[in-house]
Amino acid sequence: MSGEVLKLLLRSEGRRRLLMEIAREKVITTSELVRRTGLRRQTVNEYVKEFEEAGLVAVKKTQKPWIVIASEDLEYLLLSLPVATAKRVELVYPCGWKGFPECLFKHGRLEVAFIWGARGLSVAKAHDAVGVPELVTSLVFKALDSGVPREGISVVSALDVEAAARREVLEKDLIVIGSGLVNLLTAKIIELLRPPIRFEPPMSRELLSDLTETLYSASDEVRRNAALLALLPNPWARDRVAVIVAGVFKHGTRAAIKALEKHVRTGFIEDHAAGVPLRVVKATPEGDFEGFFE
Repeated sequence: MSGEVLKLLLRSEGRRRLLMEIAREKVITTSELVRRTGLRRQTVNEYVKEFEEAGLVAVKKTQKPWIVIASEDLEYLLLSLPVATAKRVELVYPCGWKGFPECLFKHGRLEVAFIWGARGLSVAKAHDAVGVPELVTSLVFKALDSGVPREGISVVSALDVEAAARREVLEKDLIVIGSGLVNLLTAKIIELLRPPIRFEPPMSRELLSDLTETLYSASDEVRRNAALLALLPNPWARDRVAVIVAGVFKHGTRAAIKALEKHVRTGFIEDHAAGVPLRVVKATPEGDFEGFFE
């Protein structure tokens, strides 16, 4: 499966609903797709053109409404891709910050996957990895100190478009780096869970807190230094966690990684009000951890 197809499938719930209907019927008109999905006709036509360019459908445009024909591979692609077919999940926090990272070791193992954004199918930028080697080292030492055997430790990494097609990666404990603007898996997790602090819309850099009714905007000279540090359930594995480490800008992401590494060593992060394990990190312009906005 090409990265471009994956990117289409991950981009929005509307696109996935549309593809599901096309795959189910094999041949369907755009008018019927509008009726079934509730999307605007212009939106349906735009998405269908995207699908045609990606080779997912053929379109007969000699009559109106258009007739959309599913490719032979479309149903297989949808059934085999766990991210594309995932449904919204009830938000039940797996543990609080006081229980992290020990909650990663409850199976007597450490099996964690770091997920980077492919950024429009180019290689993830190096600045998103600053601080990650130190974080991995601290996690491994903490696991060993907690009695996890050396052979029970597995740390892997993948781009979002790679992880989306590999259930064996998605079903690990996840550390997802970067906002939904650069990491499609961040956007998908936020779409499925709708946490009270989130990027809104999911594929953006605008960070919204329902807890304090605050918008951390890229245009705000102070709040642009914010980053989300979220301890969430893994939507693809009920007994696993997904940690989102994502800034409005790159220096926020870097500071959040540093905060997470410090927490693994010292356990200094506390939950937000009412036991919600979501925090908004405050970064310096150089990418150092300065504290918390909330």
